[in-house]
Amino acid sequence: MVHIAEGTGVDVRERTEADEVYAQLKQQIAALQLRPEATYREADLQDQFGVGRGALREALYRLQYERMLQIYPRQGIRIATLSVSDMREMYEVRLALETAVASMAAQRHTDSERAELEALAAEVRSGQTSEDQVRYNASHRQFHLLIARCARNRSLEQYIEHSLTLNHWLWNLYDETRMDPTSNRSERFHGHDELVAAITSRNPAVASEAMHEHIIRAKERLLAGL
Repeated sequence: MVHIAEGTGVDVRERTEADEVYAQLKQQIAALQLRPEATYREADLQDQFGVGRGALREALYRLQYERMLQIYPRQGIRIATLSVSDMREMYEVRLALETAVASMAAQRHTDSERAELEALAAEVRSGQTSEDQVRYNASHRQFHLLIARCARNRSLEQYIEHSLTLNHWLWNLYDETRMDPTSNRSERFHGHDELVAAITSRNPAVASEAMHEHIIRAKERLLAGL
């Protein structure tokens, strides 16, 4: 169901039971709580999430469309994994979307959002040596989502939210193969303060270029470790 928020002209969508289980399944796949290439019974997932068969199936079909799992009738649900080809595609999408969003954010962010960006950049920086992987990943994700919100384009924000979930999944898979997941955080996720400076300069071209360099460095660091 869609409502128009009074005085805003913006549609506010009510989250259904299927939306909720979709979000939870997606988060658990990205966090590796549902293991790559593992198979799960539909009935067990119903029990785990406490939802009906219809809501679960709607969520599963959405995730299958997004290539995060595969449904095998009468056999189960097989969780996907990410290949090098998937990684390259993901970074191409991020480059296309997030450079555009950074340009818009430079023009449209508010003073309060500037303060939020600075605070989140500081959180990411302080988490580079933290052993709290969940908190660190959450700060990094929220930083990029805030830039998307600053762009004032809900469609782009939704696409970027999905892209960042895939990015989270990818880095969790990468970190799982490393003895010390914190060892190269400062190298792979540096540049957030520079991004804030570029966006708050209110120069769209500078902001777009800063985001381009930020994403390219992350991609190169990831490829070097594969």
